[in-house]
Amino acid sequence: MEPSPRKVVKRSPARTVRLLNLPDLQSTAIECESSYERDFAKIASVFFATRSIEHQPFRVSLTKGSYTPDFLVRFQDGSATVVEVKPSARIDQHAEKLNEALGKLTQAGLPFLVVDELTIEPDGLAKQARLIRRYAKAAFPADECARVLEVVRRQPGITLGDLAQLHGFPRPVALHLISHRQLHCRTRLSAADTVELVDAFLTQQESSHAIQFGNWLGVAPRQAHA
Repeated sequence: MEPSPRKVVKRSPARTVRLLNLPDLQSTAIECESSYERDFAKIASVFFATRSIEHQPFRVSLTKGSYTPDFLVRFQDGSATVVEVKPSARIDQHAEKLNEALGKLTQAGLPFLVVDELTIEPDGLAKQARLIRRYAKAAFPADECARVLEVVRRQPGITLGDLAQLHGFPRPVALHLISHRQLHCRTRLSAADTVELVDAFLTQQESSHAIQFGNWLGVAPRQAHA
């Protein structure tokens, strides 16, 4: 299944499309048709192995009509995952289409995640991702960034809070390094979360980055239902 070189869905004049620019990740803007899509893209952008995020990447032919997923997220190890972002109240009414699309995507070797507000909003995940993205544009002294990375190298699993309280590093410096995928939080981006060097994660061979991404989000790949 190949990404489409053209826009898959024609825009309605009444539809609001937000352009999300993440120049530290990719040169092309990401189109988002809802605040949930925008927040998901920001969350995905701070995952340690994300290489690119493409909106409406292709069309899947179905028995009745077709299905166009919201995102295709590609990772550093060459794996990728398809993501549908949809309010939980609307998932059941689209279950038949999503189930048939799942079969096609599984044949193509692509995990399929359905992400709703229950994934995006609990524990302030979207809020934290927005904050991290804000510091992506900031500039910090190179020597200070290097000192933070050295402390994390010597103390793998140190928390974001301890970086600030025990070592005196302003929290924005760590958030900046997370946004540029030099540091990675293991779970939900909170002050109590542990951080490690991204290089340590990139060399792990336990599972593909696509599978690790789903685990990090707390979303299992969608399974077919009879």
